[in-house]
Amino acid sequence: LAATPDGASFTWQDFTVLVDQASAIATKKSGESPELTDLYRKAQDLWSQVRDSGGTLDAEKQVTARHALQYFVATLMSAQTQDMAFIADPQVNVNGAVHRLEPFFIDKHEVTNADWKRFCAGTPGQFAACLHPATSDPGLPVTFVTFFDAEAFAASRGKLLPSSEQWTSAAYNALDHSLGFPWGDDEKAEATNVNSEGPTLVGTHELDMTKNGIADLVGNVAEWTRTPASTYGATRTPDFGVGMVVRGASFADPPMRLTEERTMDFYTRAAGLGFRCVLEVPTDPETIRTLISRVS
Repeated sequence: LAATPDGASFTWQDFTVLVDQASAIATKKSGESPELTDLYRKAQDLWSQVRDSGGTLDAEKQVTARHALQYFVATLMSAQTQDMAFIADPQVNVNGAVHRLEPFFIDKHEVTNADWKRFCAGTPGQFAACLHPATSDPGLPVTFVTFFDAEAFAASRGKLLPSSEQWTSAAYNALDHSLGFPWGDDEKAEATNVNSEGPTLVGTHELDMTKNGIADLVGNVAEWTRTPASTYGATRTPDFGVGMVVRGASFADPPMRLTEERTMDFYTRAAGLGFRCVLEVPTDPETIRTLISRVS
């Protein structure tokens, strides 16, 4: 029901205790925002389905119970998840096969010039990208950042760059995987910021937005992921000549379908290349217990 990397036993009784502890704190936090209220209600609904169903704890109930715990835990992470969307039971279709991922939060918007300026203020002289601060609107997406620049920003917030699979899962988020865009399968250049001369304020194009508010996945700026190009293997550390997967189109490109990806060298700086971050929801019992202790 929950990941146990060290192979330790984890019984149903252990699981219910963990749910009860997470639920008690989530109850108090659920009123902090409409988003947290929705997460908490979903958790309660899922847990009620398991608790009230009776009978054998079959595979279907185990999945429901695990999802309930994930929603409760997600509710506890409110301090880090402002302006982020929760992706529960994420999955992505790769060459016809469905791959399931662990739940995570993802930024609803690309990291902006204002976000980057605050980061640079806290890391004086450490990043070349901070030596040439953007003079454009603070609401525009930050660009001219390398993979390691973007990774350092994410780490400063306790987050990560998304994997290519996480990015795709968030982009579809209950959409039919055969569709090419958040609005459907028809290419509409006017629905997003493509074939233009520069980026627009994040979140400007309402059609280029998922059902839970993740904006600018098709256009505005292309986005770094933490996934190395497939030819180099998933665990290789980036080095000169190693490409990283980049998702989405930039303002200078034609529209790109959600399934499309390309590769850029990790040291690339470009006017149409930015990023967003993810925060992964813990699934192993010990990390969840630590989170419960810290939040309580």
